[in-house]
This record gives sequence, structure tokens and C-alpha cells, in this order.
Amino acid sequence: MSDYLVNLCKDHPLLEYVEDPFAEIDSNGYRILKNALNDSCPHVKIGLAGAFKDSRIEKVMEITKPKTAEEREKEQIKIKEEEKRPPTNE
Repeated sequence: MSDYLVNLCKDHPLLEYVEDPFAEIDSNGYRILKNALNDSCPHVKIGLAGAFKDSRIEKVMEITKPKTAEEREKEQIKIKEEEKRPPTNE
């Protein structure tokens, strides 16, 4: 989903905002998209109204907390490993 949204933003440079692209519990998906957009389309903002519905500060901090370089590197390794796996018939 992140790749799709990044490609959409690249193909349509006037696109400046994406609202609630993931389920409220998918903080990892949000971070992946945020990092990808920062690299390729920094002008695009991500709305997170759905993520903040429960308004718990812990949830807000979990979603918006910046990752360390080590965490980002581990995440990239995991993504590359998942891309190497053959597709499933799900």
C-alpha cells in the first residue's frame, strides 16, 4: 500500500495530502509511508484523524515517535527480506 501511495504522489505532483491511509492500529505502515514520502515527495502530508480517535497519548506518541537510524535500518532489512519471499495464494 505504501508503494502504491508513493507512486501515486510521484505521478500526480499536485497531490499534497493523504488522509488516513492505514487502519488506526497500523503505526508501522504509517512510519513506512512517512519515511518513503519524506524521501521522494516531501511536500505530501499525511492525515491521521482515525489514528487519534481514542486520543490516548501513548498511541499518539507511538505513531509519531521518530525512529532511530538503527530502527530504520532493521525495518529496511525486514522489508527487503519480505520482498524476496515468493508470493502466497492468500
